[in-house]
Amino acid sequence: MTALPIPAVVSVEDVLAWSEADELHRYELSPEGVLSVVPMPNEEYHSRIATELMVWLIPHFDPPTLIRQNFKVYISVSRGLGVREPDLVVLRERPAQGAVEGLEVLLAVEIASPSTERVDLTDKAQEYAEIGIEHYWTIAGDKTHLVTQRRLNDVGQYIIIDETPLAWILNQDPGELLARPVD
Repeated sequence: MTALPIPAVVSVEDVLAWSEADELHRYELSPEGVLSVVPMPNEEYHSRIATELMVWLIPHFDPPTLIRQNFKVYISVSRGLGVREPDLVVLRERPAQGAVEGLEVLLAVEIASPSTERVDLTDKAQEYAEIGIEHYWTIAGDKTHLVTQRRLNDVGQYIIIDETPLAWILNQDPGELLARPVD
């Protein structure tokens, strides 16, 4: 990989270009302008979990192209414009381009790892809620693979619906899980 110059102010366009040029790192930009560059997730661990989820989801979504791994989501809030890359998304409709606005995302899933856990559980949860992503799931990076299922309530905040092992989730109907009401 060639070294990429970093401008004084990083834009969403910069992040998208760097992501295209560098397969070894994940680039994200918070709405406050904080650039995150992390190594691509552990291929075996992340890919296996994301693939298991995709195989589970595909029969329930038509067309199956609504389910994407490592897909860019624009974060546009009062604090600024950013771009995040959840490990898995379920889109409401087929995207016209390579990144989407938050309201186009039905479900965002982040598979936690030590380098991303704090951001996944705090910053991204807040950002995803602000842009209206209805469902946000995080999967623990330890051997439990505990899935924390969050859903937006009517005041735009995530409520934890359930915390269950991934193995249990994969034996349920996705439509039923995504239809569960906020208490």
